[in-house]
Amino acid sequence: LANDLGNLLNRSKGLLKKRCGNTLPRDAAELRAEGHAQAAAVDAAVEAAAAAYDRLDFTAAGEAAMEGVREGNRLFDAAAPWATLKSEDEAEVAAGAEALLVAMETVRAAAVMLAPIVPTVAKSVYQQLGYTDEEWEAVTWEDARWGGIVASRDIPKAKAVFQRMEAVEAEVAGAAA
Repeated sequence: LANDLGNLLNRSKGLLKKRCGNTLPRDAAELRAEGHAQAAAVDAAVEAAAAAYDRLDFTAAGEAAMEGVREGNRLFDAAAPWATLKSEDEAEVAAGAEALLVAMETVRAAAVMLAPIVPTVAKSVYQQLGYTDEEWEAVTWEDARWGGIVASRDIPKAKAVFQRMEAVEAEVAGAAA
């Protein structure tokens, strides 16, 4: 979770703030209409996770959600928004901004898919995307499908969802002393 989901969330949020003024380029639903491959990958993950939950196979459900996240990380790395967002070429900048949107929408959908397994983590991830407690409480399985993030969404300042193991060990050692 920390390496895949947390990493994709933090990298995309950091670049969104630094290079895009914390503004998403457009609604994620537009990418579905254009046939974006990640929209299809996330929706396939939603179907696989739903089927696994129906069988009470929580391992397979979590794996389905995380496969969508891993694909999101692959796309993010291939798009290299940290480089394209610095470009003088408008098309490259637009592609970089789209990569951030794809990453955040992937993370949002994964949070919904993972909620039955790790509800506290899922809620924290959702809140990192600017959703309120009330919005989280109203989430249904249909919200896992691609297209939830809109350009007008106010993305808050990044906060760590996952702590590094070294920090946790130091905290435990300090409490034991």
